[in-house]
Amino acid sequence: MTPCSSAGPTREAGFTLVEIVIVIMVIGILASLVIPKYRQSELKAQGADVLGRIEAINVAIKGYEADHEVVEPFTGPVGQPPDWLTTYLRANYFSGPAAITMQLARTDLTSPCMLILVANGSAEQEILISVAAALGDRAAMVGQGQSVTVTMAD
Repeated sequence: MTPCSSAGPTREAGFTLVEIVIVIMVIGILASLVIPKYRQSELKAQGADVLGRIEAINVAIKGYEADHEVVEPFTGPVGQPPDWLTTYLRANYFSGPAAITMQLARTDLTSPCMLILVANGSAEQEILISVAAALGDRAAMVGQGQSVTVTMAD
């Protein structure tokens, strides 16, 4: 004789549809909170990268100036350093993150070298706005972050 089970109906192991929907909603809410913070930190990191590139270019110009007494007026190519500066740079700092282009120029012997940064998208504009804010008086912004001119200083 088999023992009788007095328990009610058995329930199979698994999740109900309601439980799955609740878990998906919680994951969606958490993702909506995390993704904007991730984007902000990514833009902040790219801004720091641009600031580092600007300072490396500035140091290279000062090194050239120390070796040659003066930096003659010039207009460098867009997206790459002038030929005379390449030996003073360890990398091509002119190809910035995202779609930011850089150009170095000096109009005459009495003016400082100027680095012109141009944003080619809205995310890049946000980067340039943060760069201009970090550089303070050394940077002049054109438009809503579309372009920033940086005075290369001592």
